[in-house]
Amino acid sequence: MKSLHVDLLAESWINGGLIDEGDHPLGLEGEDLELWGRIKHKWEKRLGFWVNPKLEETRARRESFREKQKESGKKGGVRKRPQWLSLMELKKPTLFFSKPK
Repeated sequence: MKSLHVDLLAESWINGGLIDEGDHPLGLEGEDLELWGRIKHKWEKRLGFWVNPKLEETRARRESFREKQKESGKKGGVRKRPQWLSLMELKKPTLFFSKPK
């Protein structure tokens, strides 16, 4: 039962949902149909597809995280100030051995 559920979750992650065929996902037959009856309560039927609410919640969190990472990456890739400019702004260094005026 666990392997069927994991397989369905993986397929749903990749395809965004499982195509509905009556009262079960497309492609299930025989023993898998019996197992589907035991795990069906973990899935919802939406617009002709079977989706797992927890999986969709995880997908939304993951997408949000990826967007934040993308924005942070763009900010981190832009230099605030050219390095040579910051060196030019430094006052002329006084030499240790120079004569005082």
